[in-house]
Amino acid sequence: MANKHVISARIIAILGLVVGILSLLVSMIPCIGYYALVPSVMALICSIAGVIYLKKAGKSNSIAVIGILLGTLAVASSIYQYIEFKAVFDAKKRLENTVVEMEQEVKKEVKEKVIDYTKEKIDDYLNDDDTLKKPSKKSN
Repeated sequence: MANKHVISARIIAILGLVVGILSLLVSMIPCIGYYALVPSVMALICSIAGVIYLKKAGKSNSIAVIGILLGTLAVASSIYQYIEFKAVFDAKKRLENTVVEMEQEVKKEVKEKVIDYTKEKIDDYLNDDDTLKKPSKKSN
């Protein structure tokens, strides 16, 4: 019966190692590395559980220790990716907001200029049009 628990502990340790390796690989990919945070924490949990159970059974726990190391590296890399790319996404958002504000400002200015130009042309037209002027009294 104890042998069954050792086999289960080894499977958990191997699972922690495999997930830790995959998490570390994914965490190093720019822009998507922060998605590896959850699997790397799961790798840590599995590896720690493997170390505890294998240590109690008096068996070698080197696979689980390597899983802990890789899981820790994956967590650190994921957090780094999140911090770095959060700054990039924040800068992108500020830039988009600035572009929108500038666009609104330009539209407002163009609208004012068009209105002023149109008023000026209407005034010029009215001043030049003889039919709209008051008829002067003619002396006979």
